[in-house]
Amino acid sequence: MNSPCYPICIVIFLLIFTYGIGPLLEELIYGDTEVVVNNETSTFYLSLGYDILAFSNILLAVTMSALIYQNDYCVWCQPINPAKEETIATIMWFFFITKIVESLEVFLWLLNNELRYRHSFFISFHHITAIILSWLAIKITPGGTAMVVGAINSWAHAVMYGYFMLKYRFADISILRQFVLLCVMLHFLTSGLISFTVIQKNCGFPRSIAVGMIFYMTSITIGFLLDNGIKISSLYFP
Repeated sequence: MNSPCYPICIVIFLLIFTYGIGPLLEELIYGDTEVVVNNETSTFYLSLGYDILAFSNILLAVTMSALIYQNDYCVWCQPINPAKEETIATIMWFFFITKIVESLEVFLWLLNNELRYRHSFFISFHHITAIILSWLAIKITPGGTAMVVGAINSWAHAVMYGYFMLKYRFADISILRQFVLLCVMLHFLTSGLISFTVIQKNCGFPRSIAVGMIFYMTSITIGFLLDNGIKISSLYFP
């Protein structure tokens, strides 16, 4: 997957499915029905899908955190040392693959007929940029602070997908929504603060990447809020 053609093709497919094939299939399956009660089959696949997303992020988060600890990383600013980070570079590839797997969530939305999610520009923007940025990370910065930000991202997604896994496999756990929301917002804030620290310390990690990360985290935070009407009580989670 060294060629940029791979992420580009994946992004094109996601756009075609999200705004073309998906709505067409939805019309064929659900017709004009606005509220769909999931049957046992769709619920099973929803649960299985979120099981995979949750456990893959948990495994990745634990592995990345362990490597950060073993390599005595500075959380706030860590330069890249290719000679000592072969294993870390490999883990960054798995991080990229995980972002591709997460994008398959669009199929889960179809099973659940959750229109607000599938047609949300923010959610599409999030999955597409995650694929592109993770691919750029493994090509430009396969380690250092990128590894730290990736670990934080994986923990946030482990919590988020864990919430959906429990919801669809067991029962309504809406009482946990605010906790999950807090974790997501802390993810944005922490990643932005780390990027700002990289610029301030100039430890050897590319400052241009940190500047780009600040702009990205700012845009995704604003998008996260606007997409949900800036209502804390109903942000993002059904």
